Amino acid sequence: MATGIVGANAEAHDAAIAIPIIGLAGTALVTFLVATSLPGLIAGIGLLRFRPWARILAIVLAVINLIHIPVGTVVGIYGLWVLFNKETEQLFSGAPPTAV
Repeated sequence: MATGIVGANAEAHDAAIAIPIIGLAGTALVTFLVATSLPGLIAGIGLLRFRPWARILAIVLAVINLIHIPVGTVVGIYGLWVLFNKETEQLFSGAPPTAV
């Protein structure tokens, strides 16, 4: 979208220089965002299927999320609270649930 705006509004010589740079920056940004969000998506799918490895991955991601003040800290604390809960540990241990 940014390259389209530059191409429509800039002179041909200036646009020929700017469009590849904007395209490269946009590609790098998208690659970075996909690379950083992929572990969370994998952990979420694993958690929905009650995989034990997904709980460990989600704990690691929650700890990393603690450094993103203020919202990430709140989400990270909540994630750790839920993932270290005894009932959650039982869900992901593979053992049959016990009666209360």
